[in-house]
Amino acid sequence: MISNSIFRLLRLAILSGFILIPISRAPAAAIWTNANSGLWRDSINWAAGNLPSFSGVYVTNAGSKTVTIDAATPAGNLIIGSLNIWAATNATNRIRSAT
Repeated sequence: MISNSIFRLLRLAILSGFILIPISRAPAAAIWTNANSGLWRDSINWAAGNLPSFSGVYVTNAGSKTVTIDAATPAGNLIIGSLNIWAATNATNRIRSAT
């Protein structure tokens, strides 16, 4: 049985909002930072090395490039929340699948 002092402490903590509940953070958006073409699976091509994984994906930096998804790309890095591709005037950004 919980003693009265422990019960009061728990009650005070709950009422004052001092109970910390861990909250999982959403994955960071994956942002392509390589100014050239490259492989989707290479972490060096992504900001902070964040490969796409259940997050938004942005291929938007300047210059023309092709992002290639090949057979060695882990399936978990192909499940994304949203895909945003755009380019500056007179530039082209593409996603392609290698055969």
